[in-house]
Amino acid sequence: GDVAIATESGLSIFDGTSFTLYQTASGLANNKVKSLTYDSSSGALWMGYKAGSNGIASMNPVTGTITNFSGASVSGNINDITSAPDSIIYFTAGSNVYRFDAKNDSLYTYNSTNSPISSTVINDVEYLNSQLWIATGSRLHVIDDFERPAVAITVGDPSTCDLDSVIIASVG
Repeated sequence: GDVAIATESGLSIFDGTSFTLYQTASGLANNKVKSLTYDSSSGALWMGYKAGSNGIASMNPVTGTITNFSGASVSGNINDITSAPDSIIYFTAGSNVYRFDAKNDSLYTYNSTNSPISSTVINDVEYLNSQLWIATGSRLHVIDDFERPAVAITVGDPSTCDLDSVIIASVG
């Protein structure tokens, strides 16, 4: 398959032979693409923009059609993005985790004041096995329903185990 690369100059797609660069002239709201995720259920490539941009966008890799979502505009870099079923996209910016419903163009913000997330440092987010995994500065949160308390897993001794560099990946 193709390889998608987020760059300061736009979205670059490598097909194994050559690169195609998508920029504002191709439909991007801004050329500064910060994060990417592929939604295997819809076939869409989702991207998050850098600060001062228009939030998130999706791309149909077959047609090259890019859709920018005005309802997902936030301040700050969209550092990480992940897809869940039913066109739900989770992404991080600053100390917040956002839940974007692409079908309804609606956005909800989760942070340490209104959710089980116990930190203002959000490093990574991934949707795996019907659960949202959030790596913060000191904990790994596993959330399957924001209505109930999150399971907060402390990995090792916080004085010797720094989760700032944790990257969650699907294995298997």
